[in-house]
Amino acid sequence: DFTDPANPVEIGYFDRGPINGDTMVTGGFWSSYWYDGRIYATEIVRGLDIFELAPSDFLTENEIAAAALGDQGDTFNPQQQHPVTWPYHPVVALAYLDQLNREGALEVETATAMAAALGQARALMEAGESDSELSQTLADLSEDLSGVDADGRNGARLTALRNTLTGIAAGLE
Repeated sequence: DFTDPANPVEIGYFDRGPINGDTMVTGGFWSSYWYDGRIYATEIVRGLDIFELAPSDFLTENEIAAAALGDQGDTFNPQQQHPVTWPYHPVVALAYLDQLNREGALEVETATAMAAALGQARALMEAGESDSELSQTLADLSEDLSGVDADGRNGARLTALRNTLTGIAAGLE
């Protein structure tokens, strides 16, 4: 996790091990790319590995689900490194909420109210329904976040969460 480039955190590790335990043989991963919620890694000698992340102390189910919603555009070429965007969807907001909770950046009452509202929003959106009262609740929760004091990393997450809540609220009108 390079959210804080000065303090990266390892959230997973994989290595097939040596091709030959006694003799130096060319091998190993020469590239790995994230796409559509999975990691694709090409190993020089042994082929392609496809990984799915699992929830852990460093990564929640919401974060994994939100990663799968990332839009890399119509043409995927990982070497071009197009910007990735995320939709205004409750699972994306829940992923930001999980990250902020892991950092202890929100009060428990705020986080609990937000999770409950996002759960309701998710059910409504999946059913294709709207709810102006819930829309207003999400807009109010978004506004409440503007007073939360946070460092640079959490400031960016709070901004992203506020924007996502506002977008979800607009979609529920």
